Amino acid sequence: MTRSCAVWRLVVRCALLTSIAALPVAFSAWIDPARILGAPHEERAIAQALLAGHNVTDVTNYDDRAIEKLLAAGRTSRPDVLALGSSRIQPLSADAFQGARFVNVGVSGGRLDDILATYALYDDSIRRAKRVVINLDPWTLQHPGADATWSALASERAVMLERLAAPASAWRDRLSLRIAAFKRLASPEYVRLSVFSLRHYGPKGIRFVITTQRENAEKTKTPDGTMVWSRNPPDKTERLVDQYLGGMMDADARYQHLDADVERDRLQLVERFVRYLRASGVEVSFLLVPYHPRAFLAFERRADRPLVWTEERYRALAQRSGARVVGSYDPEKVGMQASDFFDESHLRPEALVRLFRR
Repeated sequence: MTRSCAVWRLVVRCALLTSIAALPVAFSAWIDPARILGAPHEERAIAQALLAGHNVTDVTNYDDRAIEKLLAAGRTSRPDVLALGSSRIQPLSADAFQGARFVNVGVSGGRLDDILATYALYDDSIRRAKRVVINLDPWTLQHPGADATWSALASERAVMLERLAAPASAWRDRLSLRIAAFKRLASPEYVRLSVFSLRHYGPKGIRFVITTQRENAEKTKTPDGTMVWSRNPPDKTERLVDQYLGGMMDADARYQHLDADVERDRLQLVERFVRYLRASGVEVSFLLVPYHPRAFLAFERRADRPLVWTEERYRALAQRSGARVVGSYDPEKVGMQASDFFDESHLRPEALVRLFRR
């Protein structure tokens, strides 16, 4: 065998091995049950339905950041109240602000980067709100790292950082987001999820449904952005709390890397953001959503007591920057009971309304 022939056979073998290794990634990209690669046609259809005044259910498997971007572009009136944050603010409805034009742009897993980016969508003379409610979770200041989900809002995040005199490298951010997306597609967990989705829902996965009903079998998004949960009786809530405290709490990465020193720069960025809002004539409120009584007690027993010291930090920030604080992580302080919760950390909408009316 000649040397050139041996080299050629080696190249062919490497190519075959590479192709075999790439098959799971290609399969995950084809099924893409969480739509990591995006679904622009479906997201546009969802946004158009919401802007037309319809409710849309089965939306949680779509990119809610991309949907919020489309919704903002279609809104032509100034909201009185704009709600920013994570899924813990998504059940908040206009009932908490009687007579006010209300828009909820909370996104699943929302952190500081999402808050800045979603606000940038409304930071102009047409859509700038009179009041902004910022949901602050204990993990809000954490760097998203490999879990970054704000790729649809990368440009808006960069714009807001520039307005706050804290510019970032846009190309570096986009590169890290693409790497994070590829890593997730290539992970064994996502391959298994893709197989499950194909077997149960076919190659198109779970599709959104336009509906006239507010409450459905799955979470439903309403025209003002509020997320309506499916029916969740108290006994189901207690089962979910038991499940979380029985093992999920110890593995919850959101509470494992909270460090005041590491996050000091991010805290200063929040303060700069609040001062920017107030200088624009916007009233600012921090929302601290309570935890289920048993979950709060479990966190209290931990040596680091993450809920206590993060709340103290946010209250000090509010006092320095002139923001108002609504709520507390401690359910007892704001009169919340176990029946007021969906699970260990999500408050029912009627309880959120009471929180604002206290």
